[in-house]
Amino acid sequence: MSKYETAVLLEGGLGATIHGKTLKETLEIIDLNDAYNYMMELATKKQPLTTTVIRDLNRISTLETMQPKTDAGNIGQLKFSHTVPPIIPMHHP
Repeated sequence: MSKYETAVLLEGGLGATIHGKTLKETLEIIDLNDAYNYMMELATKKQPLTTTVIRDLNRISTLETMQPKTDAGNIGQLKFSHTVPPIIPMHHP
């Protein structure tokens, strides 16, 4: 969405729609705006950045678009292999 379309949507609420945009795109903009406002509130209060705050921001920014909704705010775990790939020495002529 353009800056203008985003502003129209946020100022008009769900009563406003943007031609050619999906409901998912509309809900994403609303979720991201809510997360941004929450982040600015925390910054104003000089709240420390904690794991809980990061999870809250993730939950807020995906609340209306995450399927299933219960997954909103869940941060996945990265899986690393404990094996190291072999090192192949480079031969210089």
